[in-house]
This record gives sequence, C-alpha cells and structure tokens, in this order.
Amino acid sequence: MSATAAESVVARLAERVKELDLLHAVAHALSDDVAPVEAVLEDVIARLPAAFVDPDATTAWAELDDPELGTHTIGTRGAPGPVRERTVSPTGVLTMGLTVRGVATTPVLAEEERLLDSVADLVTGWLRGRHAERVNARMRAELERRGNVRQALLETFRRVLTGVDGTEVADLVLDAVLRTVPGAHMGSILVRTDHGTYRYAAVRGYDVARLTAIELPPSLVLFGRDWSDDAPFLVEDVVAMNALRDDDAIGRTLAEVSAAAGPVQALVAPIEADGALLAAISVERRATDEPFGSDAPELLRLYARSVGALFLRAERDARTELLARAVDASSDAIAVVDVPRRSRQLVFQVANPALARFLGIDRADLANWDPFSGLGPATVARGFRALREAIRSDAPARFQVPLRRPDGDRIWLEVVLSRLEQDADRVRVLIALRDVTILRSQLVELQRLNDDLHERLSEAGTLEAIDAAITAGDERRSTLRRVATAIAGRPGIAQTLVHVSANGTTGGSEPRLTTVATAYAPPDDEGPSAGAREAARTGRPVEGHDGDHGWRAWPLVSKGTLVGVLEVVLHAGFEPDAAWSRFLGVVAGQTAIAIENATTLERLRLAAEAYADLAEFSGRIEELDDADDLIDHGVHSLMQTFGLDAAIHFRRHEDRLVPVRRWGVFLDPSLPDPAALAIGEGAVGQAAISGEAVYVERYQAWPHAASHPAYAGIQMVLGLPVHTGDRVDQAIALHAVGRPATLRPDQVTIAKAFVRRLERALERAAAQHQIEATREEAFRALGLALEFRDYETRGHTDRVVALARRLGERIGFGEDDLEPLAWGAYLHDIGKIAIADAVLLKPGSLNAEEYAEVMRHAVIGHDMTRDLTFLPEASREVVRSHHERWDGSGYPDGLAGNAIPRMARLFALVDVYDALVSERPYKHAWSAADARTELAANAGTQFDPDLTSVLLALLQEDAAARPALKRTDRSTGSGRRGRRR
Repeated sequence: MSATAAESVVARLAERVKELDLLHAVAHALSDDVAPVEAVLEDVIARLPAAFVDPDATTAWAELDDPELGTHTIGTRGAPGPVRERTVSPTGVLTMGLTVRGVATTPVLAEEERLLDSVADLVTGWLRGRHAERVNARMRAELERRGNVRQALLETFRRVLTGVDGTEVADLVLDAVLRTVPGAHMGSILVRTDHGTYRYAAVRGYDVARLTAIELPPSLVLFGRDWSDDAPFLVEDVVAMNALRDDDAIGRTLAEVSAAAGPVQALVAPIEADGALLAAISVERRATDEPFGSDAPELLRLYARSVGALFLRAERDARTELLARAVDASSDAIAVVDVPRRSRQLVFQVANPALARFLGIDRADLANWDPFSGLGPATVARGFRALREAIRSDAPARFQVPLRRPDGDRIWLEVVLSRLEQDADRVRVLIALRDVTILRSQLVELQRLNDDLHERLSEAGTLEAIDAAITAGDERRSTLRRVATAIAGRPGIAQTLVHVSANGTTGGSEPRLTTVATAYAPPDDEGPSAGAREAARTGRPVEGHDGDHGWRAWPLVSKGTLVGVLEVVLHAGFEPDAAWSRFLGVVAGQTAIAIENATTLERLRLAAEAYADLAEFSGRIEELDDADDLIDHGVHSLMQTFGLDAAIHFRRHEDRLVPVRRWGVFLDPSLPDPAALAIGEGAVGQAAISGEAVYVERYQAWPHAASHPAYAGIQMVLGLPVHTGDRVDQAIALHAVGRPATLRPDQVTIAKAFVRRLERALERAAAQHQIEATREEAFRALGLALEFRDYETRGHTDRVVALARRLGERIGFGEDDLEPLAWGAYLHDIGKIAIADAVLLKPGSLNAEEYAEVMRHAVIGHDMTRDLTFLPEASREVVRSHHERWDGSGYPDGLAGNAIPRMARLFALVDVYDALVSERPYKHAWSAADARTELAANAGTQFDPDLTSVLLALLQEDAAARPALKRTDRSTGSGRRGRRR
C-alpha cells in the first residue's frame, strides 16, 4: 500500500470515528427521559455540525410540530441544504436540516447526508417514545376517571335500590356527578312531573327554596336545545341566558337566582326514556373555578345514560302509589290488571269498592275476579281484540257488552281499556266500567234528532248558497248556474235545469223558455222538456217518470209573472217524500227571486254600460263637427252597445227615404243594396211619420215591413228618426239579421237618448259652420271694403287668400293653420283705414314723411285687432309682419330670417306676387314668368328662400296647366315694390 493510499484510509477511519462519536453523543442526550423536549433537541443540534467536513460553515436546525409534544424551532434556517422529515405521530412531524454558508464551502457529502438520516431517525424514535408515554398516561387517567364513575354509579344504584337512608334519587345522582366530573362545583337536576312540567328535584350552590318553588315548561329546561341525540351541550353564560327570559315570573326567578350565584358556564345533559325527556342534569362552574375537563361532557353523558332507569323507576313508583289512591277514591268502577307478555291470563292488582258494588259481589272476591267470566266466546274475543289495541296504542280502547247482573237485571256495559305502563315482562292496564243502558236508549233518540238536524242544516245550507248567489251580483247566467249547483246537491237529485221565460206568460198561452243554467248535465239541444213547458203553461208543479228516472218541474213566479221553470231529474229508484217536495217548493220560490234579481241586475248593468257608452259618445262628438262623422260614430256606438248586426242611414228626399250609407253585414251579400223607402214604409218610414222611434221584434211578420229583397233577412229592427227642427230629414235603422233578437225597453230609451244627443250635436255643428261661414264672410267683406277705398288693390283680397291657402296646404298646413292664415290675409291691410286719404290716394310720388305714414298701417292694424278675442294670434302676426324682409330691412320691427312669423313670411310672398301680376294705376301687370323671376331674384334677401322655392314650384305647375299668356311690357311700371306698399 502506498503512502497516499494509507493516508486516505486513515482519513476515512477518522471520519467514521467522528460519526460514531456523534451518534454516541446523540444517544446519550436522548437517554434523558425527564428533560424538556426542546432542551434535548437543542443539545442534539449543537453537536451535529462537528461531524461534518466544514463545521464552521455548517449549522443545523430542527422543527417539531406535534399536538402532544408542542411546537419547537431550534436554530435558524439559511441557504438550503440536506433536509430530513420524519413522522412522529399521526398528526406530528419532525423536520431536521443543515444550512451551508458561503459560496466556496465544500459541498455536503453523501456520507454526511447518511449521518443526518441516522441522527433524524434516532431523534424521531426518541420523540415517538415520549409521545407514547403521554398517550399512556392520559389513557391511565381516563380509565381511572371511568372507574371512579362506575364506582359512583354502583354506589348510587345500591343506595336507591336498598333505600338505606331514604334520600331521593336526584340528590344521590347530583352529588355523585359533582364528585366525579372534573371542573363541576355546583348544579341541579330537573325531573318531569305528572302534568308535563319540570321541577327542581336537586340543587347545589343556588337558592334552593326559590328554585324548588317553581315549575318550568319544557321549552326552558334545555335552553331551547334539541335533546333527541342525548348529547351534553355547553352554555357559556348561564346568567346572560336567563336574563333573556325575565319577561315572566319564572324567567325573573331564574335570572335572579343565577345572578346571585354568579355561574358563568354550565354543562347540560338530557335524560330520556321511552322517547320522552325524563330529566336533565346541569353542572356549573364559576369564573374563579378551574375549567371543565376535556372529558367532562363524556362523563356527564355516561351518568345521564346510566341513571335514566333510576328516574323512570322513581316515576313509576310514584304513579303506582298515586294510581292506587285514585282508584280507591273513584266513584266509577275501576280495576288495574297486569297482562303477561306470554299469557292471556290477567293478573288482578287493585280495584275500588265501586267495582264490587257495580258487579254485585263482595270486595274480598275482587282478587279472584275474571273480567271475562260469564261472557260468550264472541264477546271474549272482542274483549281481547280491544285489549291488544289498548296495549299497542296510546289511546284507550272502548267497546260495549251486554251483562246480566246477579239480581237478574240485564244491562249494557261500556268497557274502557287504557295502557298505564309496560316493561319487558308485562303490561299494566286500567279497566273502567260504566252502565250505559239508559245512555244507549238516549243515543237512539239523539241519532234521530241529529239526522233531522242534519237535514235542516243541509236545507239551510242550500238556501244560504242560493241566497249567496242572489246577492253576489254576478251576471245572470253565472248566478243561475250557482243556484242550479246548490239545488243539485240535495238528496236524490241527479240533474238540475233552470229555464228562463222570455215573455212572462202563464195560464194557457205558450211560453217561450230558454235553458240558461244546468248542473251535472248539459242543456238539451231540443230545448226545455215537455214537462217544463207544461209547468210554465199551467202555472202548477208537474211530475212524471222517464224510464227509471223520475222528474219534477215547478213554475217560477215572481210578482204574479212567470219568470222561468225549475226542473230536476231524480236518481233511479228515488221516491221523494212530502218533506222533500215541500222544501223543493221553497227552493223554487228562492230560484224565482234569483232569476228576477239576476235579470234586474243584468238590465241595470247593461243600462249602465249603455249609458257609459252614451257618455263616451257625448264626449267624443264634442270633438267632431262633420255631420257624416257624427252619424258614423253614433251608429257604431249603438251597434256595439246592443250587439246588432247592421244599420242603414237614410236621408229624406221629398216623399221618400233614400239610403246613403250602411254598416255591418246583411244576410245575403249578393242581394241588391237597400232601396229607397216611401214615407210610412218600414220602421224608418213609420218613424218619419210619427217622429218617434219604432221598434219591431218580428219584422218579417209586421204589416209595414219593406218588401224589397234587400230587407229579406231582417228579423228585428229599430227605426230612429233624426230631427232637424220640427222636421224628420234623416233616419237610422238598426237591424238584427238572420237571427232573433230582443231589445229591452231601457235599451230603446237609451237609443232614443243617443239620437237626441246626436241631433243636438248636428245642430251645434250646423250652427258652428254657420258662425264660421259668417265670420269668414265678415272678414272678406272688410277686405273688400278696403279694396273699394284703395282702388289700386281691387280684387287683390280674394286672390291672395286663395293663393295663400294653396301654398299653406303645399307646406303641410292643416285646417287649424289655414283658417288663421286666411283671416290674416283678409285683414292684412286693415290698418290703412287710419291712413289719411290725402296720403293713401295721392296720385303722385310720396315723400319720406308720407311714406312713413303709410308704413304705420301694419302697427295700426295689429292694434285694431287686439280686442278681437276670437282672432288667433297667428292672424294678427300676419297683419303686423307681412312687410318684414328676410334680410331685416323691412318694417315695422326690422325682424330677420326665422324670427319673422312663418305665416307672415308666407303671405309676404303671395302679396308681392299678386301685386306684380295685377294691373295698377302706376304700372302695367307683369307676366307670370317675369313675376316668378322677380321672386327668385329676391329669395334670401326679401323672401324666405325655402318658401320661395315651394311657391315657384306651385306657380310653375299652374303655368304648365294653362296656355301661355301674352307677355306685357313692364318698362313703364314704377318698380317691383308698387307705390303704396
């Protein structure tokens, strides 16, 4: 071996020696079983770097995170080096590693990483041992506590069962709980009473007298918590919880007692038995006491589960004692027997003296009494069935049996069996006996009275349902359907039909019946039955049979008038008695009232709707002024209101009525249009003679019916005359075509009211047209008067008004704009009235002062029209501003562009054009072409350019529509403006 190889071997041996020394030192450090975990880890980490190649550049660190051993961090992490992670426990982890400092440090060797693994394994094993010691110690403590609990429970059971000192169960249990549950220093036990409340049976650490004097409802026992899973729960602050319940006497007592004791925390466990809350244990600690141990809930739960049987036994003992006292004191015949689970032999327990007297035997013989002795097999079997039912159910089982007493009397007994309690071996049952002999006979009579009462109540219900239908205010068909349904609910009735009379006849004449309501059957397509028609004709009830089914029909009469027939079809085999028939007679009277009331309401409703339509029509015609529009609107309203098919409007021409318009659809569209009628022919002809409305329900059978084929399909007609003053100049005929129809008197009255309103509207429209025509003529006359005064403008007024209207229509003016425009055109020069003749009619040129006088006519005209309140402001604007110019150089206000009222701009164009093409004393008339050229040349300076374009297009159309006129030389004229403008 060379020297170099020998040195290498020596070096490796030296490293192994260092490793062994380190592992020995670590093992020595881990041998200390009592040193703190963190101190041992620090010792190990301090030794670790010395075993590495570069101890100065290497530091070791460790982190332990374990619920049992705690969280520890030894050393400070730096740059990453080898890291080893080991599991200490199911929830604990140890992490160890090296931190290498400096760039030029020798890297960690593989042998050094194995050394780190070895150290980590040693430390992990030691930590697991420490962890196991803690778990074992805790388990030993838990076993010791559970042993203490078992010992305490055994002692408690022994004292209860032996009754050594007579201490109550609750006191024994509470003392045992407080001794063994860690952290519990005071508490109480609540137990259930016979009437479902809870009382304090044991109290420690509180005012006992105040708590035992109250009883708690179930809601306060467990602070509103659910107890079905029997888990204990923690109340963090009993004082605060009870303070929330001081709204009554019990709540205030709890709040005051808990505040005086000052507990801050309670652990509560329910005690249940047979699915019910039997009791509750509560243990408490004050703020100064040690906390509840972690195992306190489980220990308290163990107590609660274990002592339930003790409380149940105490409750049963108390019940048995109470039951014995109650049975003995009762005046009823009572006995208590036990029923073994595996035998049908009843074991007698206790009976009262009343039972012996009831059975007629000595009380000493009750011990051997067999409840089923002397009874037949069927009765015994029935008794045992009732017994099984009582055992299975919480409800008592009842049955009645006959019994022959020792003295020979036969009586009826009612036997009541009630389960008192049960366990694995037997069921305790209470038997109560009552003599119900007299009661049974009374029950038979009571049943008869009850059946009669039920029938009377049923009849009252039927009448109440009919009365409700009468007063509901529904439309007639719905009302009568409800009535029919109420009647159909009577016994024996299979179908109900209500027929309504259209003509109200009785006593021999054939009535017209319409089936309007049915129950449990659709109406017969063939109409009312022969029986219904017979009842209506004779005015008397009728009856009969149709196969297996009987039927009855009653005439319905109200105020001496037949209003309908009530018909019922009976179930097969049902034969009504006298009481049934009498009641149906009463029902028939109520049904007659229902028909009368529903018919009246329907008439009122229809009348209200018609009058509403009349009101709407009256409001609408205020907006119409055209006679044809008024008549069209009125006829449509009448047809829609009355549900009619067609209508015709006639105008009178000498001695004939000529159709001018018709509405709706007649029976045969291929027939010729309605023909003219002679005065006196048809309903409208008769109306024209009488001046009154003529209503014909069966038109084709009426002697005055029109014979023209166009009227062949008319079934009903209402002829309405339309008066102009005292004369009938127009008439309206309303028709039902191809079907029968009836108008009520109130509908005819409403139609007359429509026509009267229409007549007044037509008169108003005619008067309005006359007023407007008169006003138009007045304005025209005033304009013509100005022409006569200023002869150079003669004829000018009519021409400018006509042309202004045409131009206004071309730019979209409606009548509301055209009328003010025409009136302004008539009056545009009215201010010239105030201009002196010497100026206005001066033959020569005007000087500046005279021209200024003429210019005043625009303002004067505007002022003169101020008091004409009916004159629109737009007309007055034409008077004032028709000499304004687009460029602002006009008068009187120097307005420019769109600031000039539009109607004034329009009229200015028309006024100038007519002046150019008209002959004047100071100039010849220009040709239309030259005038158009002049207007175009001044567009945008004198005239509105847009309006100028529209007028020029209109004038061009006129020129194209007539032959060209001879051109007139304009050279001798005085210019485009004229002399008096």
